[in-house]
Amino acid sequence: MNFDRVSQLDETAEKRARLLKLMKERGWGAVVFTRRANFAWVSGGSDNHVRHGSDMGVASLIIFLDGRKVVFTSNIEAPRIMDEELGGLGFELVQYQWFSPRERAEALASLLRTTKSASDDGTPGTEDIEPWMPGLRMRLSRHELAKYRWLGKATGSGIGDVCRKITRGMSEEEIAGMLFSALQAKSVKATVMLVAADDRLTKYRHPIPTPEKVKHAVMLVVCSKRWGLVCSATRIVGFGKSSPDLRRKHEACVFVDAAFIAASRPGTPMVEVFEKGRTASAERGFPNEWRHHHQGGPTGYAEREFTVNPETPKEQKVEAGMAFAWNPSIAGTKSEDTILVTTKGSEIITTSPGWPMMKVAIAGKTVLRPDWLVKA
Repeated sequence: MNFDRVSQLDETAEKRARLLKLMKERGWGAVVFTRRANFAWVSGGSDNHVRHGSDMGVASLIIFLDGRKVVFTSNIEAPRIMDEELGGLGFELVQYQWFSPRERAEALASLLRTTKSASDDGTPGTEDIEPWMPGLRMRLSRHELAKYRWLGKATGSGIGDVCRKITRGMSEEEIAGMLFSALQAKSVKATVMLVAADDRLTKYRHPIPTPEKVKHAVMLVVCSKRWGLVCSATRIVGFGKSSPDLRRKHEACVFVDAAFIAASRPGTPMVEVFEKGRTASAERGFPNEWRHHHQGGPTGYAEREFTVNPETPKEQKVEAGMAFAWNPSIAGTKSEDTILVTTKGSEIITTSPGWPMMKVAIAGKTVLRPDWLVKA
């Protein structure tokens, strides 16, 4: 799915209005954005990465209070960035020769020399804007919500399709490769990929894939990205009947997840949502599981903008148009999807068509959560 430049221009105008308000408040005449998440946010979904393993991109966007918009990059990156990412968005190109660090430093200093500036990459002489970015990024525009729904659908269907192809004897790495490939075929990138088979599912909360082979059960966890936006989802596949103890754990886990989802209403302090989940866990006999793994929080241009915890300030409130990924886990199981908060309630966007679901009655609502996919 491709969004046209007209909608991207509309989105970037809204972002710039928010940014200019902050710049005036802080007295900044210019802001430099190099981090991939911020580059995508301010540009309406464009991409400045080459290396997957770095959160810093190969091009920077510089937004000036006077209306000037500059893309600052090397002669290596300039052609693709201007052709494929920023063409038609009104950015002026300032480039430097890749082999001359001095030219780069002098060109950047010249751009910023007459104004108090901020950056997200530690540009010398600038203040750090990053503490203000989650507040800017979390409020999603109508264009971002449309893109998020597309990404959620692609992610949910992708992980569901892969789970149906898993057989006993496959390795965790083989399964991870299948999921990476399935998402890539949909023009979606995996930013987090966790796979745990059997004992590793019980032992570890963040199990990176290994050569371990599946015998009885396997969990897949993915964070997927497109246009800078990130979706999260977890699915579990079991072979044969699960134990009563594991069944009890999963029923408790989805109950906690449903409590988080039901409580994610506009105007509610996020710490109160957290407490709803913690209370639900205690009610089901697992009062301390939250201590062993974070429970999730607001998402958007990061896997989590921050993880909500007992010390999250009450001023941090749920708003309509925000995205959340709650991810309660109990040793041996987990429940996770990405939701959009609307004025009518929480919209789960990473559903997997045809997946076995559990109906959870909570707070006067029925919330559907994924069960294990059981195979013979």
